[in-house]
Amino acid sequence: MSLHLKIISLSLLLTLTSCANLQQNIQQNKEMVIGCGLGAGIGALVGNKLGGKRGAYVGGGLGAFVGCQIGYQYQQRRQALAKIAQQQAMSIQFSIIETVKNEKSGKEQFLVVDDSQQKNKHSTSHRTGKDQPKKTQNTIGLSASIANADGKPLYLAGSVLPTSQSEAKIKQLAQAFKGSDKNILIIGHTDSSGDPEQNQQLSERRAQYISKLFAQSGIPVQRLYFQGAGATQPRSTNQTAQGRAKNRRIEVVEIDGRPDKLMDYANHQQAEMKYLALRSQDKVMAMNTQKLTSTSSTYQGGRSNRNNSAQQPSKVQDLNPQNHFPKVNTVKPKVDFAGKPMKKMTSDFYARIGLKADKGFSLFKHAYADEALGLNCAIEGRNLTGKVKNLKTGQIFDRNHYKTSEFLPGLFGTVWSQKMNGHYVALSPVAVLENNGESVSNPKLKIWTHYSQSKTRAKADYDVDTEVETYYGDKGLLYRVFPVSSQAPFRCIDLLLPIENSTQAIDGVLFYDKNHKINQTTFAPSLLTH
Repeated sequence: MSLHLKIISLSLLLTLTSCANLQQNIQQNKEMVIGCGLGAGIGALVGNKLGGKRGAYVGGGLGAFVGCQIGYQYQQRRQALAKIAQQQAMSIQFSIIETVKNEKSGKEQFLVVDDSQQKNKHSTSHRTGKDQPKKTQNTIGLSASIANADGKPLYLAGSVLPTSQSEAKIKQLAQAFKGSDKNILIIGHTDSSGDPEQNQQLSERRAQYISKLFAQSGIPVQRLYFQGAGATQPRSTNQTAQGRAKNRRIEVVEIDGRPDKLMDYANHQQAEMKYLALRSQDKVMAMNTQKLTSTSSTYQGGRSNRNNSAQQPSKVQDLNPQNHFPKVNTVKPKVDFAGKPMKKMTSDFYARIGLKADKGFSLFKHAYADEALGLNCAIEGRNLTGKVKNLKTGQIFDRNHYKTSEFLPGLFGTVWSQKMNGHYVALSPVAVLENNGESVSNPKLKIWTHYSQSKTRAKADYDVDTEVETYYGDKGLLYRVFPVSSQAPFRCIDLLLPIENSTQAIDGVLFYDKNHKINQTTFAPSLLTH
C-alpha cells in the first residue's frame, strides 16, 4: 500500500508539473491543485509524527490522494457549470470557499476567493504575521452566482417565478449537481427597488422555488437549503436597468461537511464590507440624481415638504443630511443625550475597521473617489437578510449552543456600558462569532435616566429590543444597532468594537431625534468586567 500511495503522489506531481504552461495549468485546475497541495502537506505532517520519514511519505501520498479527490470534485463541478453556462448564454461568477484553521488554537475562519477579486483577507489578516501561529487553508466548497449573460433578467420585477427561458436554463444547471453528496444552499437576490422587507420575502420565495427545481433533478430534499438575501448583496449598481437585472440573480453554494458550514458561509457574506460599501455608493449616486430625495422629506415649521430642488450637489458632503431621512415629529427627545445636529451623512468607520484597497473594490469610484467614507447607520438604514432554511422542513436552520472559544475576545455575551449626559446606557448581551463576524444575539439597550450610583435602580427606565448588523474588518468590527420599535429613544448606533483583547470600544456614535432633526453624540462604551 505504501508503494501504491507513493506512486499516486508521484504521478499527481508529474501531472501538475509537466504542462508546457504551468501557470495556466494551475489557474485552470485551481481547486484540485489546492486540494492536492493541502492534502499532501497535512498528510505528511501526520505521517511524520506517526512514522518518521517513511510515515511522512505515506501520509503525504494519502493526503494528496484525498485532497485531490475533493479538489477534483469541485473542479469537475465548475467545468460542468461553465460548459452549460456557455451553451445557455448564462453568466456565472465562481468563488472558492475555504476555511483557515489556526493550528495552535484549532479555530477556523472563512475565506472566500472570488475569480474577479483578490483574496478576501478581512476575516484573517488581522491574525497573520511572522509572529502569529501557523494556519492551514482547506477548500470546502464552491459558490456559483448565476445571471443571464445577455443582460436579460432571470426574473421579471416582483415575480417569484423565473422567466420561462430562465427556468429551462436553471433546470439544466441543476442537472450538473445530480449525484452530489454535499449540502447545497440556494440564495435569492433582488435589486433594491421597493420595500426592503418585501424584497427579502420575495428573494426567499425565489430561492425556495429554485431549491424545488434542484430537488426535481434528483438531489435529496433534506440536503437542500434556501435563503433570501434581498437587496443586501449587490453585484452591480441599482441605478440602471441593466444593473438591476444583474442583481436579480440566484447563488448556488455547495459545501462539504455539516449544514453548519452553509450557515457559516451565509453569515460570512452578510458581514462582508464590500456589500455595505457598494450599497452606500449606490445611495450616494441616487441622492445625487434625486432618486432618493423624491421620497424623502424636510421639515419647515413642523410640516412635511418634498424636496424638489433642481440643483444637484456634486459631492456627498454637499448634501444636507437633514433632507434625507424619514418623517420625524419629535421636538423634545425622550432622552436627551446632549448631542448636536448631524451635519454629515458619512462615517469613516468603514475605513477604520480595516477596509483596504486590495480587496478588489473601492467605496466610491469615479466622481466619488475623494469620498473614502461610507454612510452612517441613520442614512443607510436597516438591511434585511433572511435566515437559512431547510427545504424539507421549511424551518430555520440554526445553532443554539456555542463555546466561549468561538467568540471574539470580549464579545461572548458581555455587557458594554457608558454614562452619557447623566444617563447610564448599557448594551447586553453582545455576542459575535470569530469565524464569520456573526452576531448571535439581539441585545437589549437599557437606559437609566438621571443615573446616580448612590441611588441605583434595578429596573431601567427604557428596556429596548434591538436588531444588530455586523461588518467584519481587519482592525475592528462595525456593530450596528437598530431599535425594533419606532418609539425607542434612539434611531440607531454605529459602534466600532475591537477584535483583539480590549475593554474599550474604539469609537461609536448614537443617533437620536430632537427638534425635527437627527442629532448625534459619541457613544464609546467599555466592557463591564465586574
